[in-house]
Amino acid sequence: MTYTPQGWIVVEITSAAGEKIEKVLATWGISQWKLNSGNQYTEEFTDRWEFSGYSGSLYVCYKDCYGTSAFIEDIYDDFERQLKLSGGSIKIMDTYSV
Repeated sequence: MTYTPQGWIVVEITSAAGEKIEKVLATWGISQWKLNSGNQYTEEFTDRWEFSGYSGSLYVCYKDCYGTSAFIEDIYDDFERQLKLSGGSIKIMDTYSV
């Protein structure tokens, strides 16, 4: 399945055991979001990044749609709280910012 989000960031999630994985946090409007299965392959184009996930999905993420919004920040904060409880962490990867 191919997804083209209206807003997106890439996060690095670290488990309590120290395992790290990068994932796309994608949004559509102010009520729909997805966190991909993890970035298996990443390819940069002039106008976009393409992230191939471990599940076989493809996220086509246009560079002019990169960034946070109040909606993305709320989702991120929820993940941060949950991960802290389990001994993990999350951070935004600035590598993909314009």
